[in-house]
Amino acid sequence: MWDVLFCNVPDVFRTPFQDAPLDLGTEDFYLSRRELIDTKLDALAGMSGDHLEQETRDVWRRELGVRCRGLTWTDSQVHLPEMARCIGGKALAAMFRLLCVDYSYWSGGMPDLFLWRSEDSAAKFVEVKGPRDSLMERQRAWIHELMACGADVEMCKVVERVTERNKDVIVGDHDAYELARLEDKSVV
Repeated sequence: MWDVLFCNVPDVFRTPFQDAPLDLGTEDFYLSRRELIDTKLDALAGMSGDHLEQETRDVWRRELGVRCRGLTWTDSQVHLPEMARCIGGKALAAMFRLLCVDYSYWSGGMPDLFLWRSEDSAAKFVEVKGPRDSLMERQRAWIHELMACGADVEMCKVVERVTERNKDVIVGDHDAYELARLEDKSVV
């Protein structure tokens, strides 16, 4: 998707120091690149895990160090190619489509953790919630969209240890209800 983000659209890059086009986060971003985005996402959705890994590795090597919104070039990023393989083309295409259509909304609320196991290309998105924390609407929307494209998603509920000091703390019923909805795969 690098070529989509940095494609030649008039008046969206005014300085070489920009980390994204000026229209990112507006409806014009998708509308002015619709054909390119749709073609790219269709191809991405059909890619094998190995092809995804190689494509990601190629872009990584070619663009290393270029400023890009949402990306920090660190040694930990060397795992991106295998992460892409584990997520799979269908889920990546669905995630990128959301970001292309409405970056302002979808750039927040993604699950807190991404876990992957390279040996068998397993991947899981995990939303972590504290004892008195509940899902925000955008988090529910991300979970729903990830599950709709076949991604493995779980909610991890952190529970306070009951001590003499906090024994009167009651965890609200809404937390148990949301967890049950997630376990039943019927979020939103």
